[in-house]
Amino acid sequence: MRSGRNRVETIRKTWILFRHEGRVLLRQSSTYWLLAGCLFVVNLLTLTSARFFSTTDATLLPLFLSFTLVSCIIVPLLTMSVWARSTKLDALPWFFSFPLPLWSVVMARFLLTFGLSLVALASTIPLSFTLSYLGSPDWGVIASSYMSLIALLGFQVALGSLASAIAPHQLAAFLLAAVVNVLFMGLGSHLLYETIPSFLSIEWTERLAPLGVPFHLVAAFRGVIDFRDVLYFVGWTFFCLFMNQTVIHNKRKQKRPSRAWIFGYLATGIAVLLMILLARQAHVRWDLTEEKLYTLASGTKEIVRKLERPIYADLYFTRSHSAPALKQYGQRIEELLREYASTSPQNFRLRFIDPVQDSEEEVRARIAGMQVVMTKSGENIYLGLALRQGEQTLSIPLFNPQTEGQLEYELTEAVVKLVQAAKPSIGVMSELPLVGDELGENSNLRNDWAFVSALRSLYQIVSIPIQSESIPETLQSLVLIHPKQLSPKSLYAIDQYLMNGGKLMVFLDAFCRFEINYPRGGQDHEKYSSQLKVFLDRWGIVFHNETLVGDRERAMDVAVAQISYSYPLQMQLTGDEMNKEMSIAKNLQKIGVLETGWFEASTLPKGLNFFPLIESSETSGLVKTEDVEFRSPQDLGDQIKPDGKRRIIAGLLRGRLKSSFDSPPEGVTGEHKKVATQDTSIVLVGDVDFLTDSFVVDKIQSMGQMVYKPKGDNITFMMNALEFISGHQDLIAIRSKTQIDRSLWRIVDLEQKAATALAELDAPLSSKLNEIQEKLNQWESENSDKGQVVSREQQLKIQQLREEEARIRRERKLLKVHSEARVQNLKANIRWLHLGIAPLLILLGLLWAWRERPIIRSALGILRPFGR
Repeated sequence: MRSGRNRVETIRKTWILFRHEGRVLLRQSSTYWLLAGCLFVVNLLTLTSARFFSTTDATLLPLFLSFTLVSCIIVPLLTMSVWARSTKLDALPWFFSFPLPLWSVVMARFLLTFGLSLVALASTIPLSFTLSYLGSPDWGVIASSYMSLIALLGFQVALGSLASAIAPHQLAAFLLAAVVNVLFMGLGSHLLYETIPSFLSIEWTERLAPLGVPFHLVAAFRGVIDFRDVLYFVGWTFFCLFMNQTVIHNKRKQKRPSRAWIFGYLATGIAVLLMILLARQAHVRWDLTEEKLYTLASGTKEIVRKLERPIYADLYFTRSHSAPALKQYGQRIEELLREYASTSPQNFRLRFIDPVQDSEEEVRARIAGMQVVMTKSGENIYLGLALRQGEQTLSIPLFNPQTEGQLEYELTEAVVKLVQAAKPSIGVMSELPLVGDELGENSNLRNDWAFVSALRSLYQIVSIPIQSESIPETLQSLVLIHPKQLSPKSLYAIDQYLMNGGKLMVFLDAFCRFEINYPRGGQDHEKYSSQLKVFLDRWGIVFHNETLVGDRERAMDVAVAQISYSYPLQMQLTGDEMNKEMSIAKNLQKIGVLETGWFEASTLPKGLNFFPLIESSETSGLVKTEDVEFRSPQDLGDQIKPDGKRRIIAGLLRGRLKSSFDSPPEGVTGEHKKVATQDTSIVLVGDVDFLTDSFVVDKIQSMGQMVYKPKGDNITFMMNALEFISGHQDLIAIRSKTQIDRSLWRIVDLEQKAATALAELDAPLSSKLNEIQEKLNQWESENSDKGQVVSREQQLKIQQLREEEARIRRERKLLKVHSEARVQNLKANIRWLHLGIAPLLILLGLLWAWRERPIIRSALGILRPFGR
């Protein structure tokens, strides 16, 4: 009982000490100047960073990087007076006479300074709400980053407190803590900062990086809390506090530590260091990102667990010479591969190789087929993966950062391709030039469409002529695109392919934009339409190609005569229009369609079911197909009348089919099957432009590769559908992993509106300027040929034209400035708002300190019995 009462009394007295010291500290104006200065400098560095207003990524990384640097100076300023006294005073702190255990005093002062540093960190939180106003940041990444900074501040405060206990006076305490902080930040600084130079060789920089702070912040800044990083900060914090208490104890007793004590301190420090290094083998992480970017999908885990024989994976990564951005991407690949290995250690055996230039490892990388990237300094860099299972090998020669969003799919796809005995075959049947030419003597090769390239990674593509009278039974699935002139024999071949258990995916179109450029009158719109009535009538499904689906709220912008318009027939459908109960469309976020027709189930035969996969929204309406050729985008938008109906743009037909032919066409021999041998699945899509390259991908040249960057989930939908109807669904969950748009959409919206307004106002000026330039060019060409002397009247006319040209150019420049004014004003207001918080904090703090003087005096009276 007595020990319990003593413990409570100790806590009570510690709290009194903590409260007293806190109020005394808050009474000092220097505290507020420090906090305000920290906030001002951090906000200044953040808001002047080009990355904060980068429209492609809503991230607070500039803030976290700035705070990490500033804390190396601010925290030593806060901690320098914890134990050390002014240079004019030799006395130790007054509370050495306190009737309290020394550890209580140490913890009270540590928590007090730690609390102040947390206030400095918390003052940056308004920037996260500003970022949320501008775009869609990942709050999981923000939370993990703040957690890591809290751990960093705990370590820095403990270190600063130890420096204050060791140093003879405050200035020495500040310098000692600041130098050690900079040292810890310098080890591995290349992982976070590109501009901070390293004074060590590249090899030693890499070896010592795990001892530095940046190495243990990288994962958290990506949204992952790693147990090893937590252990690093906690270990050093408690070591510094332990040493702090020991140093104060020796000073209090006024004795120097013995040799045994010194060896004990060194042993403790070495033990902490070994614990941190050995913990690198542990692999416990918490993924806080909203999309779970660093957590393997269930499909990946299932594929790895089902491996019959082990896969040996060699990652070739030149970590010692890579640029910071590539180094961080390489580290992410490493961490993701560790997840594969931890899922099934027996089936996935991992090895990391650093192929330094002119080394034996580089020779092995070349033999394995890795692609080299040469830096500006002439160094060779590798970042690729070699997989081996038995005698089968497969490599990813180079991981491109442009496709980071599909990293897990790229890795799992490679595993699937490696274990496949042979690629399954998929037939592509269409009049359109979808499939590229085979390599041969033809020098003008036509490239595959992007979706065909994506299919080739997993399937053997078989191009089937549109008038083919037979479909190979070996095909896993058949893709029929824009069938307009199928002969009865070709239709019958497709019918019997389905009767034998074949799977089918059909793309129809009411108005194929690929075949016609808008606007173009005088043509029969039915020429660009496709139907499949022979099958659809028997299946009880109607494809409406006489009307097109449009939606003003889902409209995308199109450019007509250099002017951008909102076109309601070009829609970007979101997750709300996807069937969440079907794995094909469950996790899709954006699907683009252009002048699409729609499906309707009339009377389905018994045993057949038709499920919507993609639908229009309730704000959609219809436009006659024939009107599209003659009306402008604005007129078509006015014609759309929302009727509250959702129309099926893509659907899934499942069940046991019956033949659409009562008997074979004339001239066809062989057995006629009237009923399918098994249930089948057919995917129907009402748009062919759904697949065109310009509509679904951006082509980017990066690191010597042509990279397809998806604009939406169109290709993902097609890949999911083919795998679903063929019965292989493991890759669907991986490919369809949710990816949220993280752009600064508010700024993007303002920029788009400004560009549209500028284009409208600039069009007449551009036309007038072109006329003037044509007149001047014409006059110069005529006179240069004739060699005539220019009359005064001609000179005046030329001068007028040039003055008019200069006036128009000035007016265009002013238009551009005015069009960008809203965006620039928004950025300026944000900067002034956050940079103005610092002086406001100073004023409020001084006002509070002035009003609290009586309370602080009373606090001093309460503590008087404990002596000072």
